[in-house]
Amino acid sequence: MELSEIKADENIIEWLDEINAQPNTRKNFQHSMSMYTDFLNMTPEELLNEADEDALLPIRKRKLKKHIIAFRVFLQGKGVSENTIRSRLTAIRSFYNANEILIPKIKFEKPKTIKENDKVPTKEDIQDCLSVCDPLEKAVMLTGISSGMAANEIRNLTLKQFREGYDPETEVTTISMRRQKTGVDFVTFLSPEASRAILEYLQYRDRKPKSAGKEKREIREKQHTSENSYLFILKNVPSEYLATHDEELRKMGENAMLFLYSGVSEKARKNTANGYNFIRSHTMRKYFNSCLLNAGCDSFHVEYWMGHKLSDTQAAYFRANIKSQEELYKKYIPYLTIQKELDVSASPEYISAIERAEKAEAEAVRVSVEREELNRVRAQLESMSASFDSLWNMYQQDAKQQKPEAEKGFKKVRIIPSDLEPSRLEDFE
Repeated sequence: MELSEIKADENIIEWLDEINAQPNTRKNFQHSMSMYTDFLNMTPEELLNEADEDALLPIRKRKLKKHIIAFRVFLQGKGVSENTIRSRLTAIRSFYNANEILIPKIKFEKPKTIKENDKVPTKEDIQDCLSVCDPLEKAVMLTGISSGMAANEIRNLTLKQFREGYDPETEVTTISMRRQKTGVDFVTFLSPEASRAILEYLQYRDRKPKSAGKEKREIREKQHTSENSYLFILKNVPSEYLATHDEELRKMGENAMLFLYSGVSEKARKNTANGYNFIRSHTMRKYFNSCLLNAGCDSFHVEYWMGHKLSDTQAAYFRANIKSQEELYKKYIPYLTIQKELDVSASPEYISAIERAEKAEAEAVRVSVEREELNRVRAQLESMSASFDSLWNMYQQDAKQQKPEAEKGFKKVRIIPSDLEPSRLEDFE
């Protein structure tokens, strides 16, 4: 069946609604069922009716297993990768399972990734790619490299998110996102290099036409930024947009992102010998991961910035400490910076920002030390004052006790010869 017919089929709609399929899953499953029904020349309703009838037959005479195996052989014959074949068959099994039809056991070999295809681009590879990029391609690539975001999240970024998260002083952009695939909320960052590339791209979108012709003017108008615009949009926007200003018409689809990277890879001559394109959104994400881990960043922060699911406790901690995360991220900006001339570690703005941060931290430490020292001196003075009071009290008590004896002794000492009787004066001669 044609894809348009599959999308409108009642059985397909009920199935995808029941499993609560996300947009990307919905598209992939619809495409898989289109291929499967076309291969068997049957409608979804006919597939279900046949499966119900099969349930009454002995297992060896049932057609379902034979259908699935035949479809797998068909895909293998067309040179489809094992990963893609598994994806197609997963959709078919889901369709039957959702309709409570028992799926026979079919042995699947685990796909083996070709080592050449699993390659992570080097910084030099990416530099070569950026040298042939247009403003959109450059901004998209650097966004993935500096943030670790998946293609779906990059496509869903809005102009508002970028403007609200951009810090003109440090040129670091903070992005708060929810990963559509897993529903995980996370925060990540864009390096100054990526932020500059985005600003250049936005300026490119809003440029004025060189000629006054209607066609050129409309092309520029379709690209112009708006308050509700997606950050990255299609290169060729449908004319319908000028009438409706529906931003969904300008949004980059999944295929547009794939074509963007395949075009860059081809221009930079980075395809493998067998034609495989290893310059993809996913490998930009891999580069971010390996770059930070190799630079010494802990895996928990890297996982969180990439939108991977963490424990509730860890996720809550990270969400509550965005500023401290940003400070940590800044330490790794030099490692994520691709173009040599834009090495942010030598940027006057970055150095100035770091110096201000260090001065503020030093001032905070100084105040803390002085406060602690004052408290210590105050405690010593209070202790000395208490000791003095205690000694003074002891002295006064001792003085009171010795006063009578002292006065008595004093009287003895004050006896002089004039006070003696004449008969005793001779004792002093």
